[in-house]
Amino acid sequence: MKNHEFISPLKLKPTVKTALEEKLVYAGKGVKSVEIIPEENSRPLIRFSCDEFSDEESIQIEMEKMIRGFSRGFLEVEKEILFDQRERQVPGKTDVYDEMISRGWVHEYETGRVSLDDKAADLYNFFDAEFVKIADGYGARPIQFPTLISMETLRKADYFASFPHHITLATHLIEDAEKITEFSKRYSDEGDMDLSEVTEKTEHVCSPAVCFHLYQALEGEKLDGVVRRTAIGPCFRYESSNMKTLERLWDFHMREIIFVGPSSEVDELRKTAMKPVMELVDRIGMKSHIETASDPFFVNNYSGQTFYQLSHKTKYELRLHLPFREDHSLAAASFNWHQTFFGNRFSISAGGEESGTACVAFGVERWVYAFLVQFGMDPAYWPQYVLDNIPR
Repeated sequence: MKNHEFISPLKLKPTVKTALEEKLVYAGKGVKSVEIIPEENSRPLIRFSCDEFSDEESIQIEMEKMIRGFSRGFLEVEKEILFDQRERQVPGKTDVYDEMISRGWVHEYETGRVSLDDKAADLYNFFDAEFVKIADGYGARPIQFPTLISMETLRKADYFASFPHHITLATHLIEDAEKITEFSKRYSDEGDMDLSEVTEKTEHVCSPAVCFHLYQALEGEKLDGVVRRTAIGPCFRYESSNMKTLERLWDFHMREIIFVGPSSEVDELRKTAMKPVMELVDRIGMKSHIETASDPFFVNNYSGQTFYQLSHKTKYELRLHLPFREDHSLAAASFNWHQTFFGNRFSISAGGEESGTACVAFGVERWVYAFLVQFGMDPAYWPQYVLDNIPR
């Protein structure tokens, strides 16, 4: 492992700094970690580690390019804070992830994949049942979606332009008996695989979100009112070396409550959904707050899209705090209004106009992790509401 550092070519605004802490790991193969160390009234220090055989000079050049790209034309927007419970006291003070593994509550597979067992699995089911109760309050009918989604659907959703770094391609062997047999013989016992000659050009990816499936299903529809659905499903967002603990996983589960209908109505529904979500947080007693937010756009879409979302308040996030690190929290739920973007792209209308869409999304594993960080591993110290409602 090699360590390298350099001075940023630019001063960094807070929102840009946060984005770069996640994105600079994509500057080159072999980057393992990135730290941005602020310098008061000056350009920050960028410190990164990489594999022994990585070209740190080329990586630095790419990082400097990315810093300029993310900073170009960016205007900082002060975030609006709602339902502020940042001063709430919780008993947890340490990161419990290693203990979760040692107790068998989490089993780590390679590269951002885990299974939950024992009390962690019980908490997963508890939280999802609570999210379903919230969905029931909005009359959101359960629906089940597939794991794979077509590239054409994501192209219509503009996903490749905004989040190319998250994509997980899904492919299969070509329909050629001779090559399939050769593949079977060659790779039955060998570890390394070169799939370039035997895989088919892909038309699908592993779905990065739940709601896109509903927009595709409603394509071309003329709606009389608001369509309300809820679903849970696996989501796939590759995050390079950022994938650590349950904060960031490649393969995770998202529960969504989805609204499709007149744009102003679905916007109001996603706003009102903040109240029952915070009532759940208050019943448990979690340290948290809701703030205006933006999606993790890549460099080509970052400045304009981030400014638009923050200034128009089209996205709010519930952030659950992790007290073992000062001012550290994770986004555990989001409240998203897409205006008429997806209605336009999928030709969905409501009341004679392009339909609006909105969704409330919960990252289930993140709720489990934040809860255990805040309240510890001993159920004797867990809030009574959780003990009364957790599955037995």
